[in-house]
Amino acid sequence: MRLLSRLLLCLAFSMPLMAENSRLPTVRLAAENSWAPYSDERGEGLSNRLVKAAYAAVGYEVDISVMPYARVEYQVLNGVSDGGFNVTRQASTEDLFLFGRVPLLKAAASFYFSREHAKAFESYDALPDGTRIGLILGYEYGDIYQANRHRFIETRVSYQYQLIRMLLAGRIDAAIMFDEVAKFTLAEMQLPKGSLQQGFQNHVSDIYVAFSPNNPSAQNLSERLDKGLSLLKESGEYRRLYTETLTQ
Repeated sequence: MRLLSRLLLCLAFSMPLMAENSRLPTVRLAAENSWAPYSDERGEGLSNRLVKAAYAAVGYEVDISVMPYARVEYQVLNGVSDGGFNVTRQASTEDLFLFGRVPLLKAAASFYFSREHAKAFESYDALPDGTRIGLILGYEYGDIYQANRHRFIETRVSYQYQLIRMLLAGRIDAAIMFDEVAKFTLAEMQLPKGSLQQGFQNHVSDIYVAFSPNNPSAQNLSERLDKGLSLLKESGEYRRLYTETLTQ
């Protein structure tokens, strides 16, 4: 009986959770709470809509838990969640996570400055050693930033609006923010246009759902997501969701 119990326990961890009162398998995902319009504190946004629609297209339900990004990564790496988003695929994350073939989306990020500093810093080469840069806890900022980060003084916070407030108060010299996120957050804060100056582009991220390589279901779940995203693109639903969400 002990052997049977162990076999049943292993089987439970190797299969997606079945939704209560449902025949559909359920994927447990963690989503960040401070990346609107892609993912917000209510569990809404473009990434959330794409993930749910893609898994629905291949017969899965999605149970999303919303939390700060750093905890998303912790949940995935420790097996609390099957996967998490929105994770940038780069050298540092490929060492930790399993990714599918198809990204959820692409997102461009830029340096942002107070108005008086924007023209002084037009490239990485122009940023002096010791530049104070504001970032989000746990975020990845691309391989070029990784190669330069030793030159900077980083301040990391949990929320986008904190970066903007610190920049306006002169507590940091620059912040890296994704362009759609910066636009959305400035509007939410009811700040006038031109409060910050968008500088040079830092990188364009391929954004993924990341899975733990230690999860025996990870490969199957990533393949199912790839298939679902491909179906959304073929049907035109991907474009509809993208346009509808980012133009609201």
